[in-house]
Amino acid sequence: MDIWQPEAGETLLGRTLVTFATGAATPVRGRRWFRDTERGDIQHELPGWPEGPTFMRRSTGESLARNFGKGGAIALGGIFMAALSAAGGNISGGSSSRSGSSTPHDPADEVEDFPVLWAAPDTVARGLPWQLDPARSPEKRTLREPPPHER
Repeated sequence: MDIWQPEAGETLLGRTLVTFATGAATPVRGRRWFRDTERGDIQHELPGWPEGPTFMRRSTGESLARNFGKGGAIALGGIFMAALSAAGGNISGGSSSRSGSSTPHDPADEVEDFPVLWAAPDTVARGLPWQLDPARSPEKRTLREPPPHER
């Protein structure tokens, strides 16, 4: 079972859904890194963690192409919605729930790199369970309280 359970002698006090974030800026969208204090990749050093994907930052060209494609899709969608509306359809635009600023507060950690774990050697952070990283799970799943027969 891929759901984290407390070790023998530990007491489970609570359970809630927790996962590592992924980048939102185009160069790092959908990516996450596990770093030491010198910005070195440590995912291969985390004890008990299965091999995960190696993420690379998108190049400027890849970012531009991605944004151009996204902009084209949005424009086509707008044209389609306008055509439906002009033909008598009652189309209302959906509201976007995106929040936050479009300007990064810390470009080094939000656009150029997206570390979600900073862990110096021999720190508690290096002992986090690998199940927090959605890219290591073979399928989408949520952490849940297991039924009594699975405990």
